[in-house]
Amino acid sequence: MMVDGDALGILTTAKRYGVPEALTVKLIEGRQLDSNKTEGFSEKIVGGVEYGVSGVTAYHILNRHPNSLYGNTGFTSTRIKAYSGIRKNIAHLMQKKRAGQRRGLSILAPVIEELLQLKRMTEAELTSVITTSMMVAFIKTDRSFEDIDGDGAADSNYDSDNNEYKLGNGTIIRLDVGESLDVLDPKRRNDTFVPFYNKMVETVAAATQIPPEVIFGKFDSSYSASRGALLEFWKTVKVARANIASDFSGVVYETWLLEEIARDRIRAEGFLTDYAKRKAYCGGIWVGEGQGLLNPVNEVSAAVNAIDNQLSTRTQETRKLNGGDFDKNMDQLEEEKAMLEAVYGVDDETGSD
Repeated sequence: MMVDGDALGILTTAKRYGVPEALTVKLIEGRQLDSNKTEGFSEKIVGGVEYGVSGVTAYHILNRHPNSLYGNTGFTSTRIKAYSGIRKNIAHLMQKKRAGQRRGLSILAPVIEELLQLKRMTEAELTSVITTSMMVAFIKTDRSFEDIDGDGAADSNYDSDNNEYKLGNGTIIRLDVGESLDVLDPKRRNDTFVPFYNKMVETVAAATQIPPEVIFGKFDSSYSASRGALLEFWKTVKVARANIASDFSGVVYETWLLEEIARDRIRAEGFLTDYAKRKAYCGGIWVGEGQGLLNPVNEVSAAVNAIDNQLSTRTQETRKLNGGDFDKNMDQLEEEKAMLEAVYGVDDETGSD
C-alpha cells in the first residue's frame, strides 16, 4: 500500500484439510486493478473501481500483473462485487487524502522528481570518481611515436599495439632517455555533493513525514532531538496502523465472525439483522509493536507518573511502551506469584514468608 498507493485483499473461501475455517484472503497489488485496460472508459469506473450512488459497488481486477513477463496484451478483467449482502468481498487498503478518492497514492508520489535528481547526481558523482581512478600515470617524452615503438619493443611492460606501459604490483618500468614518469593525482573533491544529498533527503523526509534520522537509521544527535524525531515518525506510524486496522484487519475479522455465526459455531444475537449490534460485536483494539524506548528509565517513570495523575491508564501505557496487553500481564503475574509461593513460600510483592 505504501509503495503502490493501495492494496486489496479478496475475501474468498476455500476448503483446506485440517482447517475448519473456509475464509481465505488473497492479496492483490493495487496495480492489478483494471485501469482501463479491458473495459474502456466509463464515468462510473475509475482506475478499476466501480461506484454508484451508495459508494463503491464493484472492483475490476486483471488476471495478472500489468508488468508480468507475459507481455502487455491479452488481459482479462474480472468484476467482483464489493458486497454480497452484508458481507464484504474485498478489503481495500489505502490512505485517503480527499473526498471522493477511489484510488490511493504512493508515499513517494510527491517526491518522484527529487528522487530522480538525487539518482542523477549520485550516478554522475560515482562515474566521475571511477573515471579519475582509471588514470594512473603518464610517460612524458620529447620523441615521436615511431621512436618509442622501436625502442620500447624489448620492454616486457610496454604494449606497442596500444602504445602504453603496463602497471602492476611491484612493477619496475624502464624509461629511455628523454622519458619521465608523471603520476596522476587528480585531487578531485566535490564539496557540493554531500550538502545536495542531505538536502534532497530532507525534502523527501518532509514529503513522506519520515524524519531524516529514521531514513538514515542514524541517531547521532542529542537525546531530545532523537526522541523528537521518533515521536514525529510515530504519528505517521499510528495513522498507517489505524488505517490497516479499520480497512483491512477489521474487515477480515468481521467477515470471519460472520462466517462462524452463519455456520452456527458462535452465537451472537442480532448480528445478522442489527447494524449497531454487528459493529459492537466487531469492535476491538488492534495492538501492534511498541514504539521502542530510547531511555527506558525515564520513559517508564513518565508512564507511571501519567497513571498516578489520571492522565493515562495502565492499559494505554502498556500498549504504548511495548505493545503488550495489560490484562494478559495481570493473568501472567498471578500465575508467577502462585508459582513462587508454591516453590519458595515467598510473597513476590512483599518478599515475606
